Amino acid sequence: MYLYKTTIFRDTTDVIGIDVAQNDADKSDFETNYKASTVLVDEVIIAETTFLTELTYAAFKSKVALWSDVKRIENAKKYILHILSSTSL
Repeated sequence: MYLYKTTIFRDTTDVIGIDVAQNDADKSDFETNYKASTVLVDEVIIAETTFLTELTYAAFKSKVALWSDVKRIENAKKYILHILSSTSL
C-alpha cells in the first residue's frame, strides 16, 4: 500500500521553517474547496507493508482523484491529510 500525507498548519505561531504565505494559501484552498468532502478520522494506522510519502500540499492535491477518499486528522494547530492507494500514484 502507498500512503500519501501532507500537513497544513491552522496556526503557524510556533512553526519554524515553513513558507507561511504558501501555508496560508494552501489552508484557504483546502478549507474553501475540499475540507467538506474529506473524512474526519481520529488516527491513521500504518501496516508494515505500507510506504509512507510526505508531500507538499500541491503535490498531495495532484494525487487526489476523489476528495471523499481523503482522510483528515485535525486539531487546533493543523490538518493532516492522508490518501491510501494500492498502487503508486
